[in-house]
Amino acid sequence: MINRRPAVTSMRMTADDVWAVILVLPVLSLAFGLVCFGTVLFQSPVHFVKGYVPTFLLVTIFHVALVQISYAMRRRFPSHQDTSRRLLSALAFYLLTSFLAIHLSLWIYGRVGLLGLEKTPQLTQRCLLVALVGNLVNGIMYDLFYTFAKMKEALVAKEGLQKEHLRQQFDALKTQVNPHFLFNNLNTLSELIEEDPDAADRFLNEMSKVYRYMLRSRTHAWVPLQQELRCIASYFYLLTVRHGNKISFENGTDPQQADWQIPSLSLALMIEEAVRTSRFSREEPLVIRLSSRGEHLVLHYRHQPKQRLLDTGSLDWAMLSDRFAEHGLTGFARTETKGTVTVTLPLLSTSETVAS
Repeated sequence: MINRRPAVTSMRMTADDVWAVILVLPVLSLAFGLVCFGTVLFQSPVHFVKGYVPTFLLVTIFHVALVQISYAMRRRFPSHQDTSRRLLSALAFYLLTSFLAIHLSLWIYGRVGLLGLEKTPQLTQRCLLVALVGNLVNGIMYDLFYTFAKMKEALVAKEGLQKEHLRQQFDALKTQVNPHFLFNNLNTLSELIEEDPDAADRFLNEMSKVYRYMLRSRTHAWVPLQQELRCIASYFYLLTVRHGNKISFENGTDPQQADWQIPSLSLALMIEEAVRTSRFSREEPLVIRLSSRGEHLVLHYRHQPKQRLLDTGSLDWAMLSDRFAEHGLTGFARTETKGTVTVTLPLLSTSETVAS
């Protein structure tokens, strides 16, 4: 969920607005005080308080009015493409408000005779010049705060959409587990039921473990390595019943990494791809080895490509890479050298948090 800044959509002040008040109002009030009262303002602490305090109060009141104008322009022209229209419109209202505010303030000062001030055309022009400069600085500052907030909001929204898109793509990727695998297992199960009921019972049990894990992976994006390996063990049991000693799996992972996280079904997808694309026999079996190397897993096997493949779709390796990169994990790679495929997968340590 994206948290929007209140200044973009409401009248409430944000931290940026408060900083604008802290930086602008004291300086602007002092500038008006100097223009209105000159050196008289510094003749004594009493003179300074008499001249600065009411000036600060009036500047603050009119600043609040300018802030409301700024918010109104943000609602009227919210888009980043409307920056120039928003800023120019706000400055026009700023100047009109300042013109009225300065005339009213000087009239009040002159009526009460504050520090001997007399309202003259020259004094009015000087005050308007200060207001012009102050409004330009104030308007640009407020619009910069707003623009930066909108840019940050857009980046957060874009990142959220990218992550959601990546999750959806990975969920779709997990459905690529070869449908022929199911049909082949059902055929094998049918044969076992007639030949060896006890073996058929175990085969069905291991098969149910695999498919329960596949269903659970839809709601658990990342899982401990030990859970993925349990799925692989059941998966390979099904394969060995079908292929005998033509295929095997060797697990040499570090037991201390059992609770480290890995995208669910990622190993299963890679192994399924190896089985789907490789040619193997009793004389030249497919041996898939998995080992630990620092904070990474390394999966490798001797690859003898099949001459003809069933059109069931190939594994999207780039998508798997993005899945790791989403959590800042680097080092994912697939290489093939002299007929040996090596896949390196980074692990997410237990000290890091994964949102499923």
